[in-house]
Amino acid sequence: MSRLAVLLLLIAAPLAAQLSPEEETQTFAEANAEYQAGESFKELDPATARGHYGRAALRYERLIREGGLQNGRLHFDWANSLLGAGDYGRAILNYRRALRFLPGDALIEHNLTLARRQWSTNLGVSGTTQRAAGLTWSTTAKYQGAAFVAVWAFAWGLMSLRLLRPGRVQRSTLAAAFAGAGALLLLTVASASQFGQQHGVLTAKQSVARQGDGAGYQPALAEPLQAGAEFLILESGVDWSHVELDAGESVWLAQQDFAVVEDIP
Repeated sequence: MSRLAVLLLLIAAPLAAQLSPEEETQTFAEANAEYQAGESFKELDPATARGHYGRAALRYERLIREGGLQNGRLHFDWANSLLGAGDYGRAILNYRRALRFLPGDALIEHNLTLARRQWSTNLGVSGTTQRAAGLTWSTTAKYQGAAFVAVWAFAWGLMSLRLLRPGRVQRSTLAAAFAGAGALLLLTVASASQFGQQHGVLTAKQSVARQGDGAGYQPALAEPLQAGAEFLILESGVDWSHVELDAGESVWLAQQDFAVVEDIP
């Protein structure tokens, strides 16, 4: 094959992967139809329902990866289909990605909680200690920052009133207002410190956590981790990452076994 032909193929390949508006509309309609079919069979025939959910998930994924469509609702729809298909790992991952587009959305947070509960039930354990997905700069620090500004302005308003009309504002009230503003400032800084951290969700069916960055190291846990496990990424290497699990253990995981929440495809 000539160099020109190879060059043309390389240029055409990305273009061929993109969906036309008509294909996007058709794929979205097919995904919704498959999901609704899954809902209709959920109680009568769970196995058939899972098949419909799985086909819906493939179509939602195609819209995101090939169509280049990125929004919280589409990741939410994808996550719902994955949850129906029993793919807890990728369902939890995409609920958390949906929250990055729509922080604080009550319905997404509800379904994320449901997915975590089903995940823990599937593993035969009671409850779950997963990290709260909403504790990010966009959903926490900005509100604390706004509260700090409001309380800070209120405190200075009291100070001005005390200077203009002595005796109207007690010193203890003024001190409490500035103390409250200081406390909110500290909380804002603490929340903002989480900004830039990366979080992972295990998407492989199971993964052996190791004591070091390689398969030659001893297992760090008595049992393999199951799909859906969530963790904080401490350090990323070429093939392995050092992570902190929700129970506090520090282990190493193969990077091929998990996806990073912040890495939107």
